[in-house]
Amino acid sequence: MTQIREYLETSLKEHKEIIAVLGGIVAIGFVGALAFSRYEGKSEQAREAYYLALKTFESEMKPLIEKAKTSLPEPKSEPKSKVASKDDAARQKAREEAQAMGLAITKVTFQKLDVDTAFPESVKRFKEVDEKFAKARAGYEARMKLGNLYYEHGEYAKALPWFEKAQTTAPNGFEKSIAYTAIGHVQENLGKPTAAVMSFQKAIDSGAGINKGDLLIAIARCYESAHDTAKANSTYDQIISDMPNSEQARYAEILKGKL
Repeated sequence: MTQIREYLETSLKEHKEIIAVLGGIVAIGFVGALAFSRYEGKSEQAREAYYLALKTFESEMKPLIEKAKTSLPEPKSEPKSKVASKDDAARQKAREEAQAMGLAITKVTFQKLDVDTAFPESVKRFKEVDEKFAKARAGYEARMKLGNLYYEHGEYAKALPWFEKAQTTAPNGFEKSIAYTAIGHVQENLGKPTAAVMSFQKAIDSGAGINKGDLLIAIARCYESAHDTAKANSTYDQIISDMPNSEQARYAEILKGKL
């Protein structure tokens, strides 16, 4: 009888321990699920905020595009046959409109202007995404968008800190490489070829070979700007050796011949 009582007490104790362990696991799982749910909710808010910022940018860009369209020369139309059908005329009109829109977008996109004045609400919304969702992917995208916005309109000094911030918060090596590449182009345009070389090299190192040929050409170009012909020549040789028969290798041969 004593042995049975001891067995039951031991069994009950073991069951309590098991229940306690299971309870702990369930609690941990619940906390984890709650945290994941909150993370997903935050990510969704970040994506929504970034989407709204993009829509704001589109609305502020639209009048600039319309204005640019009115300043374009009339696109030349192909000679029309007297017996041309209505379908032919419709296709011609669509082709001309597409051509005009494409030219307008290009003209506005790379036109030198004051970004903060031209796109006040867009800049405000992208900055809000950066501040509120610093760790989300949307935060990285907002920083890159701001950097590109300033860069494309010739405000390189304002673009640089946004690309640098994007680099430090990039989700992975690919995005980090893109940010470093952007930093390099900004530094090159700011007349800092030595710093640009370092950024382009970091882009190569962090991007697992992505766009390596183009980045090496950029590095060689910066060496030329810094009047370091020997290193420029060596970089062109590296491109030709590492990427035989590629477009970059053929371009490197042409540039090397002009040194």
